Amino acid sequence: MQRSLRTKLQMELYKKILVAVDGSEASIHALNEAVRLSYWVRGLVRVISVVPPYEGDLRFTGVKNIKALLREPCENILAIIKEAAEEIGAAVEAVCREGEPFEKIIEFAETEGCDLIVTGIEEKHPVYRKLIGGVTEKLVRSGSRDVLVIPDETQIDWNRILIAADGSQPSRIAAVKAIEIAKAYGGKLLILSVSGSNSAQTIKKPEEYIREIESLSSIIANKSFVKMGNAAKAITGLAAEQKADLIVMGAPGEKSMMKYFSKSTIEKVIYSSPCPVLVVKNQMLPVKNIAGL
Repeated sequence: MQRSLRTKLQMELYKKILVAVDGSEASIHALNEAVRLSYWVRGLVRVISVVPPYEGDLRFTGVKNIKALLREPCENILAIIKEAAEEIGAAVEAVCREGEPFEKIIEFAETEGCDLIVTGIEEKHPVYRKLIGGVTEKLVRSGSRDVLVIPDETQIDWNRILIAADGSQPSRIAAVKAIEIAKAYGGKLLILSVSGSNSAQTIKKPEEYIREIESLSSIIANKSFVKMGNAAKAITGLAAEQKADLIVMGAPGEKSMMKYFSKSTIEKVIYSSPCPVLVVKNQMLPVKNIAGL
């Protein structure tokens, strides 16, 4: 049983990648990086652009086909994407949907069996993020697919992978995913545990969480760190200091009480990270002890 659980959890290198594109520079950059990723994993890239529903009264618009008009920018974006993909020989399929963007993106990813959702992110004022939020934040909070957030001017790489260890089930599953990535690409792990943060660290010492991950990643080069204070600042600060290529974090499930404590940490990290952030969502397995996987 334990062997089958581990096999289920192992990194499958993201064969089906879905990129959410809204025409912004951030989303186009994310698409370019997703195409690079697809070359490494020999996977398929699919692109989705979503048109928000028109909620006005169609009788007073003066336009006969308002839906076609609203879809036009989306169709134009997808046409440009297809043309660019053909020029570089990338396997890209583009679709346009209508509805609430994050809902349609998640729906498409799960219906089509996509392994990973890739999205860019633009800096927003903290007040905006707190009151309204954006599609990227909602993708991170919802759904069952892993989400790779690629900030502007960053690139995907796997040489130095930072994993935050807090002893929670999400962080353990994220650690396993990070280890599988490191094994696949010969990367090095940077293992961080933050003391004094709003995390699951209520019983063990930070060093014990680090040892849990080290016991599973003994064949992989790794370096461990213990930091004090705010978790998000510690994670992004260490990523910058150690020139990390990727931060891997575990997202609590929708029914987990931990989501109320850690979702803000994840969101703070993705907005201030100096590198891409992989948010691992696969949490259907009852992992109690990472060393026993």
